[in-house]
Amino acid sequence: MAKKQIELLAVETSSTVVDHADNDSLDPGDQMIVTDVLYHDGAIVGRDGLVCTILSASKGEVEMNCQATLVLPEGQITSQGIVKDPGRAAVSAYDLAITGGTGSYRAARGYIHVEVIASGKATLTVYLT
Repeated sequence: MAKKQIELLAVETSSTVVDHADNDSLDPGDQMIVTDVLYHDGAIVGRDGLVCTILSASKGEVEMNCQATLVLPEGQITSQGIVKDPGRAAVSAYDLAITGGTGSYRAARGYIHVEVIASGKATLTVYLT
């Protein structure tokens, strides 16, 4: 059971694909790098950074290992997990395990539920245990 829950809206500010083979397709080892501004109740409360390394890509299915860090006024929350391409309508939600943090979140555990609501926008529900 979550001891604390934080509701955020993530709005993308930049997105980059690092195509190591320079072949205009996603291959194992390629990376997707995303930054967002984080909102709570309509006010900016922080930012995040997400780096996903492509593990497999075939038949339109992409699986990635993602690490994300949320930067909030009370400290940072780090997370990671295996994600199927959230850009596809069939995969619009996923969870990342909270692996630690700094400041008020230095002993953080739990998970972050991410739900893609539109291109470049997602709701983040942080469940701290």
